[in-house]
Amino acid sequence: MKKLVVILFMCMCLSCVFDAYHLNEPQPLRIISEDIFSINGKVFNEINLYIPFTIYNPNKYDITISIDEIAYLILSYDSLLIE
Repeated sequence: MKKLVVILFMCMCLSCVFDAYHLNEPQPLRIISEDIFSINGKVFNEINLYIPFTIYNPNKYDITISIDEIAYLILSYDSLLIE
């Protein structure tokens, strides 16, 4: 009987610690670039955002941005839609 109570108590404690609903929540993407880029008219070189968003390159030259460690090339005066 004591073993059953202990096992039930352990299961109850583990279920409180491990929140399965937290795994389904969207996580923000980390966007990094050595050059500036624009999102909604504001200029950044590093930001965390939830999708969807559009990144615009206001520079006269091509830039490379990294979104969660995946590199993307954006041509000058062009945009990239992330959905």
